[in-house]
Amino acid sequence: MKHKEITFLLLMGFCCGSLLAFTYINPYNGQITLSELILQLSGSRGEFSLGFSSFPELLSFSSKLLPTFLFELYVGTSLYQHFCTASVYIFSRTPNRIAWYAKECIVIARFTLMYQVFLVAISVIVTCFRYNVIWTATGWGLLIIHIGIYSLWSFSMTLLVNILAILLGSGNAFMIIIVAQLICVTCIRLLNSLESNGTLFCTVLNINPIAHLVIGWQYSSLRGLNEAIHAPWNVMSLSGTIFYLIAIMVLILVIGGHYVHKCDLIISDLEFGGM
Repeated sequence: MKHKEITFLLLMGFCCGSLLAFTYINPYNGQITLSELILQLSGSRGEFSLGFSSFPELLSFSSKLLPTFLFELYVGTSLYQHFCTASVYIFSRTPNRIAWYAKECIVIARFTLMYQVFLVAISVIVTCFRYNVIWTATGWGLLIIHIGIYSLWSFSMTLLVNILAILLGSGNAFMIIIVAQLICVTCIRLLNSLESNGTLFCTVLNINPIAHLVIGWQYSSLRGLNEAIHAPWNVMSLSGTIFYLIAIMVLILVIGGHYVHKCDLIISDLEFGGM
């Protein structure tokens, strides 16, 4: 990315982080622990975990994902742009396409992590100016976990937008990925009718990748983290979430690498339908 693109990305993180802080972090007594602050960023309502029976709650959770969606929109064509503007050079003269692909993925990963760190940092800083934030070791642990989980998911979806853009065009690719994520959010409502069936409830909860973004639904083997989270069920763990999201990321990386290695030169203009 060029300097001006990085600046725009940081500006977007600043605006989104400030919006999250002002909109969703409003403790009643004027003070909030860092743990509770991070849990609210990942879907919780105050000291209560996200509910799944109320449509307004799920709509609010979708709004919290808006910064991630905007990142996917902005960075979701970084790899695809190379295909459009430099395809002849890349596919005619570059002997190792996989090495080029790996380098591009590393660039996307770096900016994904940078954006998530900056987004959370701005949210915390703005909250510090508005309320009394109580700093705890557990809070720092949840902060790192939150950044890790959201970075893994955001990177995977951004890379998938890039890969689909090569096939379908950037606009179509972005819409498909966003709609798919919103469908996953909507499917969370199914949990309301499955709560009486423990096995099915556990299965549906765990296979929905968006559900893994709600830290307040997950338990930890570390006592301090577990006490801070107060998960309503012991069916989804933080460690399991990390492994699940890593598996999704690896699958997308492999699919993307295979396609980059096999695809021919791009000669059509997918954005406007020309040649």
